[in-house]
Amino acid sequence: MDRRELLKTMGILSGSLLISDYVAAQENATSTLMENGKDQLSIQEFQKYYQTDRSFTNLENGFFGVMSEPVLHKFIENTRTVNSRLSGFARLEFPKLYRDALILTGTYLKLPSNSFIFTRNATEALNVAIQGYPLAAGDEVVLSQFDYDSMVETWEMLQKTKKIKLVYLEIPAHPESAAQIVELYKNAVTSRTKIVHLTHINHFTGLILPIKEITDALKPSGVKTILDAAHSFAHIDYSITELGADIVAINLHKWFGSPVGTGLLYVKPELISAMNPLFGDVKQKENSIYKLAHFGTTPFANIMTIGAAMAFQQQIAPAVKQNYLHGLKKTWIDGVQHLSAVEVLTPVSPEWSCAIGAFRMRNMDAKKVVDQLWTAHKILGVVRNLKGGDCIRITPQIYNTTADSERLVKALTVLNNS
Repeated sequence: MDRRELLKTMGILSGSLLISDYVAAQENATSTLMENGKDQLSIQEFQKYYQTDRSFTNLENGFFGVMSEPVLHKFIENTRTVNSRLSGFARLEFPKLYRDALILTGTYLKLPSNSFIFTRNATEALNVAIQGYPLAAGDEVVLSQFDYDSMVETWEMLQKTKKIKLVYLEIPAHPESAAQIVELYKNAVTSRTKIVHLTHINHFTGLILPIKEITDALKPSGVKTILDAAHSFAHIDYSITELGADIVAINLHKWFGSPVGTGLLYVKPELISAMNPLFGDVKQKENSIYKLAHFGTTPFANIMTIGAAMAFQQQIAPAVKQNYLHGLKKTWIDGVQHLSAVEVLTPVSPEWSCAIGAFRMRNMDAKKVVDQLWTAHKILGVVRNLKGGDCIRITPQIYNTTADSERLVKALTVLNNS
């Protein structure tokens, strides 16, 4: 069943999912979420639900996240259900499960009705937003060197096809203050600027931008903001709507622990009418968010497992999780700051970074560093092609331990002295 047929079956396209129904359904979903989250776990208790290969130290968790055992078991169960019950299940029962997932997700994220759709990842969500926003020749879009490569390429494509102008700014790796970042964006805006593209936590160095301060500063200009929050959702604690961005894309399969292939696009309801679908669909109302959701066959089990991921994530307080992830990063950065060959590219302060960190070695090519970490120490990191020089990104996850960070410190000390 493709997404449009699915939504029609659900009654969303015909308008039966009214705001009043949505609010009432959210009340029931809220009770469920509160019940699921009533007994929160310590880090050590939470970690027991992850079973990962410990024959190597995986510090490359920025690629995709890990499902906890309860979520994985639910995903396998859901996959078996779809695989055994086939179209009868998909056509007759799944529509209600999809609707329930929408309502539960809206409740969990505190999003209003008609403001978000499920996507397969944040890249797809951002493509829907970027290519769907009405732009004309000469319109300007502001980007930075920390924006995700694939999204920059999408904007570069529109530079060729729509003749828009791209304005690039340089964000310091170690900012002096939030005000400094805000001024950079304000100064980049002109009378021709239509969009400012922001990345909440970049995938190179893990720098956290002060998004709320930036969006507040840009509001008087009328410029719209598209926020790439692929790496920040369930990584640091915040509310999507409180950030103030007009359009937000997140991944559910990185820090949230849903199956790979789950993402979400949020669009302020008042902007929906102006948006154009990336995939042709002329049967939706202009002000319906679902006109942007015509992707083809739905990954049934993925959607069915989102609720399990929510229930599990509610077992730990967001601040506890964030502080632990920051501590893992701080341990290795503090341990290598003094090494003469190591250049740390990530501020250690929790204001500016959480789990993700990056470094370069002055005496060794980045790829060689990654190769040496793997072959000699069985530590996995990844090279990121950052403007100004490649870097090595280190990304621990909630299942990692302080000993994993300390193992990296020992390995880099060896490389530094070699």
